[in-house]
This record gives sequence, C-alpha cells and structure tokens, in this order.
Amino acid sequence: MIRSLPRSLAIWLLLAAPAVAQQPTLPPLARAVLDSAVTVELASLPGAPLTLDEARRLARGGATQLRIADATADAARGALRSERGDYQPELYGEGLMTRDEAPATNPFSGVDIETNEQTRGEAGLRWRAPLGTQVEASLNAVRTETNSGFTLLDPQYDAFGEIRVTQPLLEGFGVGERGGLTAAERRLEAAEARREGARVSVESLVDAAYWTLYATGRDFSVQRLITERAEALLEQAETRRRAGLVGPADVASARVFLAQQRQAELDAWELLGEASDALAGLIGARPADGYDLYRPVDEPPADFPVPDADTLVTAAEAGNHELRGLEREVAAVRAQRDQAGRNALPSLDVFGAIGGAGLTGTPQEVAFGDTIITTPISGGLADGLGEALRREYGNWQVGLTFAVPIGNGQDGGERDRLGAEVVRAEQQYEAARRRLEEDVRAAHRALASGRDRLEVARFGVAAASEQVRIGVLDYENGRTSAFELVRLAGDLAAAEQSYSRALVRTARAAAALRQLTGGAYPSEEIDQ
Repeated sequence: MIRSLPRSLAIWLLLAAPAVAQQPTLPPLARAVLDSAVTVELASLPGAPLTLDEARRLARGGATQLRIADATADAARGALRSERGDYQPELYGEGLMTRDEAPATNPFSGVDIETNEQTRGEAGLRWRAPLGTQVEASLNAVRTETNSGFTLLDPQYDAFGEIRVTQPLLEGFGVGERGGLTAAERRLEAAEARREGARVSVESLVDAAYWTLYATGRDFSVQRLITERAEALLEQAETRRRAGLVGPADVASARVFLAQQRQAELDAWELLGEASDALAGLIGARPADGYDLYRPVDEPPADFPVPDADTLVTAAEAGNHELRGLEREVAAVRAQRDQAGRNALPSLDVFGAIGGAGLTGTPQEVAFGDTIITTPISGGLADGLGEALRREYGNWQVGLTFAVPIGNGQDGGERDRLGAEVVRAEQQYEAARRRLEEDVRAAHRALASGRDRLEVARFGVAAASEQVRIGVLDYENGRTSAFELVRLAGDLAAAEQSYSRALVRTARAAAALRQLTGGAYPSEEIDQ
C-alpha cells in the first residue's frame, strides 16, 4: 500500500467526496469543493491579468472594426457635403482684354488701320435651389478705346446687369433635383447606424472572446490536473508492481495514459494561446509586462434575465443597428429611383429675367463737314454701373423651353434600373430581418436553458469524480486495473470540458442578444 497520496490524487479524492448518485443537484458546499481545485489552477495560469471591462475599453480604442466604421461614416459625411455643395451660392467673375486691328472702312475715321482695344469684366452670383430653381445675378462692364476719329465716346463704358430665374416644371423639379441629396442624407444615417452597431458588435465580440479564453483556460487547468493525476497513477502502478500486486500491463497502461495526457496538455496550451491571441487581435493590444498570454480575471455571471422571446424580437427589430442601416439604404435607393422617374419626363422650363443697362464715356467732337457733332453722354465706369443698377435703361424677358427625347432610352433605362435596385434592397432588408429573428430566438433558447445546462454539467462532473474516487479505491484494493482508471479519467476530462462550455455558453448567448438588440439587452424595459 502507498503510505501517502500524491497532491493531485488527493485533490481528485477531495473533488469526488460528495455522494451525488442519489442527488439530482449538488448542494452549494459540494459545488464549492467541486470547483475549488480547478479555480486554484486557473488562477495560477501564467499570463497578464485582464478584466472584462478593461478588454472592452481597449477594444474601443484599438478595434479595427470601429476604425473602419468611423472611416465609412466620415466618407458618407463627405459625400453629403459634396451633394450639398451643389446648392450653395457661388460667386464668380471674369476679366478679358482684347485688341483688334482692321483696315478702316469708314471714310470719316481719319485712319488707315482702325484699332480697337476692349476690356471686359463680369461678376455675379449663381445659386441652384433643391427644387431645381436656378437664380443668377450678373453685372458686366466693357471699356472700349479706338483710334477712329469718328466716335463720340472714347473711351466708352457699357454696363448692363441682369437677374435671371429658371424653374423646371417637369424634369429636374423637386425629387428630380433633390434625389441625390436625399440619398446622401439617408446613406449618412445608414453609416452612423452601422458605426453605432460596430461599437455594440465589438463589445459583444470582446465578451464572447473573453469567455472563450476563460473556457479554454479552464480546460487547460483541468488537463493539467489530469496530467498530474496520470503522473501519480504511474508512480502508484510502479510501486504496486514492485510490491507484486500488479503486473507490467498496468504500468504500461499508466505510461501510455501519461503520454496521452501530456500531449493533450500541450494541445490545450496551444488552444489557450490561440484564444488569447484572438482576444488580443480584437482589442488591438498585446499582453504587457513580458507575458505571452492574457489571463481572464472575471468569471461568467451565474444568471441572466430571460425575457419573453417575442419581446426580444421586437426589441431587436427596433434597435438593431445593422437593420437600421439597411432600412436607410432602402430609403436612399428609393430617393434615387424617384429622381430618375421624375427626370424621365420631358423637360419644360419657365424662365424670366429683369435687367438694366448704362452707357457713359468721355465725349469727343466729331467733324462732319462744317458741322461739329458731340454727345451729352459723359461719365466714368462707376456712372455706367450706377445706371445699370438703377435700371435707367431697363429690360425684361420671359419664356418657356421644352424638350422631348425621342425613345427616352437613357433616362427611362436608369429609372427601370433603379426600380429593380429598390426591389433588391427591400428584399435584402427583409432577409436580414428574418435572420435577425432566427438569431434572437436561438440566443433566447440558449439563454433560457443556460441554468439547467449548468446544473446538468455540474452533476456530470460530480458523477465522473465519484467514478474516479470509486475507481481509485477499487484499484488500491486490486478489484480493477489501471486501464479502467484511464477510461474513468477520460470520462472526467470530457465532463469537465462540458462544464467549461456550459459556463460560457450562457454568457456568450447574452453577449449575442446584446449585439442583436443594439445594446438594449439587458434593460428593465425588456426584462418586464
């Protein structure tokens, strides 16, 4: 007989101590004993300690998904600004100087080659309204100098101003003009909704990755305990063989079991590293202080509120940001379709203008035979501009223009294309809504059965531990073999892994519901 049990064997006997065969559930004290050894091993894992709140905080600053969503929203905001720019007033101006030489055709000009120098200037304000109305106010001035002796003003200043308004009545009116701006507004709303959805999604993904790391760490801790048990089993088998109580087969079985468990421990360690790397990649931060891994500090909550499934579906349809984004995309495509439908009509525009002119310059005397001719008009450029603005020589005009494209292939085809795009966008929205309901109901079922699943998993671990306890006693009394202990240890490992999955599955379902409802779950309104 062995004088003292190894540490790991003593741990397993302690774990298996509660008699659970006649109990449907374990009492609290038994649960504490059941979890104690694994909890100690889990707390001793090498790694940088990390809380769930700290992981969320790091993710908000380093998650690439959030940066992409921010950039997408900024791009949509830039597109909207571009569309709005088409409806902002525009100041414009133009200046031009010309010089023309030509043989004199006027016998009174007094020169052989007539030279005309002209300086033109134009300034104005243009504006296009979202209804398609175009308004333009302009002021022009022309200064003309000539070497001809047959001119009454030299230099001569011509000025004229005009306010012109053009209003489409069919094509380009209302939605035909504003459709692009409306579509850009809806797409910005979609991008903003998706950005908020990305924030909720990242936090939910961090929660899921955090609990996955917790479960993986717990599985590794369990596997390390089983490896220690395998070492103790081999030591006991060798001791019993030397005492002549068992044969070489038991020692060989114990060695094979130990090799398998060491290999399983290496595999579990690699899975733990992969889970930690996945979390680090999600939050955008590696473990500090020279650690290779993160070690979760928090434990999965024991209980979550479980509202009615229909209530959760309603909350998800109202708050899911991705669904909201798709809804805004549908509205954007509809605006473009309405614009194309309006612009497929013939064009009919009404226009009107009102203006004034001015004429000034430096008077010249012109000899016409014995008669000297001059003009009472005089003044500088400012005088001419003042006459134009005061409409001393006024003018106005009003009219209609129309155009009917034969066949209407281009605008009609665009209208038909966008009509099909609306149908596709609407169906994408409906498909997303149905998937959302499926996901919400699936997460609700996982949440609703979480408490029972955890109790069943606890019961399974306790039952497997009891099997191991009985198996160890039978082995010490020669009633079973090392091979049977190997099988029982495998059952215990499987039960512990099921318990780890049960611990985090409910937490992951709660995280999924938080994402699906746009952050509304859990809340008092939904819980009621």
